[in-house]
Amino acid sequence: MAGTAMLPTDGKGILFFDELTSAPPLQQATAYQVTLDRRIGEYVVPDGFYIIAAGNNQTDRAVVYPCQRLCGTGLRISTSNTTWMTG
Repeated sequence: MAGTAMLPTDGKGILFFDELTSAPPLQQATAYQVTLDRRIGEYVVPDGFYIIAAGNNQTDRAVVYPCQRLCGTGLRISTSNTTWMTG
C-alpha cells in the first residue's frame, strides 16, 4: 500500500500520532484503526512498536475536530503558564 510505505515493518520503537484531534474525522478514523487493531489494510504494526496518540482538548482553544473513539482514555496532563515557567 502506498499510504503505508513510510510506516515501520520491523524493529522496535514508537509510532506517534501527534495532534490527532486536529486531523479531520476520516484521518482520525484511520489512526484509530492502526491504534486499536495494530493494522490497516494489509499493513500490520510490528510487535516491537508502541502506539501513542496525542491531541488537544476542545477546551484548549485549539483547532480540534470532535473526537469519538479514543478521546477521554489514557493520560491527561494539565499545566499553567506559571508552573511551566517555574518548573
